[in-house]
Amino acid sequence: MKCITCKNEKKTFTREHIVPEGLGCSLIINRVFKECNDYLGYNVDSMLVNNWLIEIKSLFIKLKVKERK
Repeated sequence: MKCITCKNEKKTFTREHIVPEGLGCSLIINRVFKECNDYLGYNVDSMLVNNWLIEIKSLFIKLKVKERK
């Protein structure tokens, strides 16, 4: 099976939230290689979750978000 991020053939995959869990999403895909998942979590998810505009919109629409660390 191929990783949906890097398109390389992999044998082991990790669970990746389609939209960051910190934004209240529970949808998960199981076809992301661990290194790709780690990269996305550190470089993409964290920027989205900690973005001030997204935080304001989350409050405005009363989005139930995960507690930030």
